[in-house]
Amino acid sequence: FGEGANDSSFVKNKEYLATAASLLGLEPSMVESFLTTNESITAGEVITRNLTAEKATMARDAMTKTLYGRVFSWIINRVNSLLAPQERLQPKDYQEIGILDIFGFEHFEKNSFEQLCINLANEQLQFFFNEHIFMWEQEEYRKEGISWQEIKFVDNNPLLVRR
Repeated sequence: FGEGANDSSFVKNKEYLATAASLLGLEPSMVESFLTTNESITAGEVITRNLTAEKATMARDAMTKTLYGRVFSWIINRVNSLLAPQERLQPKDYQEIGILDIFGFEHFEKNSFEQLCINLANEQLQFFFNEHIFMWEQEEYRKEGISWQEIKFVDNNPLLVRR
């Protein structure tokens, strides 16, 4: 953002502005206005205030986070709807609270895309834990000639290997 007169700001790179506006289905001038001004309505009167470049940057970041969150939710909902059973369930029948742990895959009657992501994260956390606590420590004991009883554990690395 550039600084204009009277604590106003403007978008320096009009090409980025045009791309963002096109993706949002809006006119570039509209998006620039959203990012560089603040409107409020008081007693039926619309008051428009200019934003400084710093505040416009904060507005851009807030808009970006909101858009990212909404697109991510849309993707998750879309994937879930594609994976959902053919019969339509009532919302009360599919809401759930999940608990993230590091003990591997959970087996449910129904799994969602979110659960797949959680399961993958769980497996990665479990591998990290296994590697640091079991593998590396036991290797250190071997190097130092320390007598101990070897701890057996399931190595989940094959689940995480990308082919």
